[in-house]
Amino acid sequence: EVIRTRLLEKVETAEHKLEAVVKSKGEILKNQLSFTSDSATQQNYVDGKDFAANYPFAPYHFPLVQKIFESIRKAGATGLHLARGERSMLDAFQSAAQKVSDKEIGVLVPLYEFFPCIESFLDTAVKLSIDQAKDNAGLQHPFDIQLLQALFLIRYVDSIKPNVENLVTLCIDQVDADRITLKRNIEAALQRLERENLINRNGDLYFFLTNEEREISREIKNVDISAAEETKLLGNIIFDDILKSKAKHKYTEFRRDYPLNRICDEHLFGGSGSEDLSVEFITPFHDQYSMYGEPKCILHSAEQEGRLLIKLPDSMAMETELRTFLQTDKFIKLKSDAAASDTQKKILSDRAAENRQRKDRLLTLLDNLIQKADYYALGKALEIKAAKCTAAVDEGLDYMVQNVFRKFSYLQQLHDEPIKELKAILFADDLVGEQLKLECAKGETTDIREVRTYIELKIATNHPVLLNELINHFARRPYGWPEWEIVLLVSKIFTGGLIHLMIDGSKTQAKDAYGTLSKSSQWKNVKIVRRKTPNPEELKKAKDLGKDLFGTIGSEGADKLSKFLRQELTGWQNDLEKHKTLADTRNYPGKKEIDACLACTSSLLAISDTFEFFKSFNGKKADLLDAADDLNDLSGFYTNQIKTWESLRQAIAEYKPNKAALAKDTNAANSLRRLEEILAAPSPYGMLHEVSGLVATVKTVNDKLVQDARDKAISTIDKKIAQVGKLLDAASASADLRNKVLSGLQNPKKRLQNDVSIPNIAYTTGEVEEIYETAVDLIEDETGGATEETPKKIVKTIRPANLTAKTYLETEEDADEFVKAMKEEIIKAVRDNKRIRIV
Repeated sequence: EVIRTRLLEKVETAEHKLEAVVKSKGEILKNQLSFTSDSATQQNYVDGKDFAANYPFAPYHFPLVQKIFESIRKAGATGLHLARGERSMLDAFQSAAQKVSDKEIGVLVPLYEFFPCIESFLDTAVKLSIDQAKDNAGLQHPFDIQLLQALFLIRYVDSIKPNVENLVTLCIDQVDADRITLKRNIEAALQRLERENLINRNGDLYFFLTNEEREISREIKNVDISAAEETKLLGNIIFDDILKSKAKHKYTEFRRDYPLNRICDEHLFGGSGSEDLSVEFITPFHDQYSMYGEPKCILHSAEQEGRLLIKLPDSMAMETELRTFLQTDKFIKLKSDAAASDTQKKILSDRAAENRQRKDRLLTLLDNLIQKADYYALGKALEIKAAKCTAAVDEGLDYMVQNVFRKFSYLQQLHDEPIKELKAILFADDLVGEQLKLECAKGETTDIREVRTYIELKIATNHPVLLNELINHFARRPYGWPEWEIVLLVSKIFTGGLIHLMIDGSKTQAKDAYGTLSKSSQWKNVKIVRRKTPNPEELKKAKDLGKDLFGTIGSEGADKLSKFLRQELTGWQNDLEKHKTLADTRNYPGKKEIDACLACTSSLLAISDTFEFFKSFNGKKADLLDAADDLNDLSGFYTNQIKTWESLRQAIAEYKPNKAALAKDTNAANSLRRLEEILAAPSPYGMLHEVSGLVATVKTVNDKLVQDARDKAISTIDKKIAQVGKLLDAASASADLRNKVLSGLQNPKKRLQNDVSIPNIAYTTGEVEEIYETAVDLIEDETGGATEETPKKIVKTIRPANLTAKTYLETEEDADEFVKAMKEEIIKAVRDNKRIRIV
């Protein structure tokens, strides 16, 4: 308000003229003083009166100039004499107004006209930069200097971005100035100022440089950057930042991720270099970029099958930004040390911040370039319809997958859960297994035929077939099949009986193979070998032998005949296992034969390979025929003869104690000996019919011998009981004593009633003698038969049989000697005052 009152007040005539300007050129004026949207909103003229009140200044000049003074002071670009408040503002606007005071109506004050009023207060280093520019022959005077001054004034003001459009607005000096021409002049001036290192460009923004900043800017521009560094940065931005480290391409329809080689200007940025699919970028940094016209690109994509070629459009902006980024980044890394001054550190920090913004601009630039790039594949230019660069690359790679993997369609099915399907195949029951064999033999699908043919060709050329190598073959072009689908095909061929799988050098069964096939890390340990099939002659031999062994004709065909023979052998094995339980006790015959038969059947049933099974089956013909004979005997024995065997064992156990007595009877002795021979025979099956008669013969003699021995023993016991009874009667023994003494003799008598062992009967008879003697002693003790005057006599037992060493007495002399010895023994006992008992 002070400035308007003291400096800008108009006479009435002038006000009318100025208001008329707005009426005729209001829209032009509004456009002339517009700023870009990234800057803070700046006040424009409201109407004619407002125009007249502020003329020749724009309304935004007042707050802007105030901000310029404050920001320059805070940044330390002035000395200590720049006044604050209204005085400095008045001086600035008065000086600027005087500059245009002699012009016709329609003139406007450009921002650089405010520079002279503060020039004398600027710091020497800042002022020197502008003064030296005035003497620079590479610049156009005065316009370039005026633009440099305007850039200095807004250097530290954040509310206005120093881009070309805003600089045009700030430099408008006429209401109806040609904005397009002015813009063109400013752009040319900016290039000259930048070339002379007076300003620095960051994207579309331009900044005034102090002497120190100019020196650092000059050094940055002199940093050497190699072509390799440019290519490396460009490739990293494309593949890591824009394509998000895309190392595989997912093609949903095929349900597979395909690994990629990533190439930029002939440099590999990922992948082994041998992958089936590649994405290659040709950028303006390529040494031969100009040669990559459409014919060259088409030829290159045709020669490099599986490569998506993307040629980026030429872009000076991208090249400039990328080189500046590299130079700045390299310079900052070299200069960032503790020895740098605070000013240098501040400048480097600002440049680092600018470089981060420059990196973002590079991402945007390259994103647009990739979207607009030319795409080539398999010798033709592609029409890419995608609107985003990542989608455009994916679209090109989709085309590659569809046309590079031409035999993918051979694959008959894609499974949602391949590992679950693998388990179902390997653990299939016999019916499903037979169906798979039938499919492999007759209705072979294209995918199974391809895999089988590959296996046969490899084997025919004496090359080992490893599962991981087979998977790698069909996972690559022209197939591109998912790895698990390939494993499924191999498992079907395996279950179908056409191949064997060898794991760690040994053939494996289907169920046992699941643990290895279901782990991709184990595929390298699986070797595939062709399954051998038996010739017709071998099959006939096996069929005839099977008929001899089992009495039944087996089915035709190797697999069906093998199944029949295995079932019959398994039946043998089950029967033998039942018999083995008893035979292992050693109380039943056939252990040796059972073990031999089981060893033979087990070794055959353990062979999973049909060819090897028939070979071994025919080779064991003699063993199998022997086993059949043995099994026939064993089955007859354990089914029909085992009861006879049990009666034999029982008879031997019963008659063995009486063997000495039976030996006196010739028929009984011979019969018992024959029974023992049958029991000890390795193969007693043909002898068991004799057992019944032999047992009957022995039983007749044995029963009589046992009865005679029992009767004699009982007679002896009865005599002893009678003798004891007399002693008890004579002694008037009590009932308790009588019961006690007599029960001791009655118990052995009861045992003898059921005892069938002649030695036991004899032993019991001897035992009765001792019981009798004890009973007599007990009667005497209990009835008081001894006193102090007449003490009890010691009893001496004399056994006549012990008085001669001869078994038989055959002569008179033998009799005299025996009687004499007997007499001497008795007299001696009497003289010793002993009582004598003859036993």
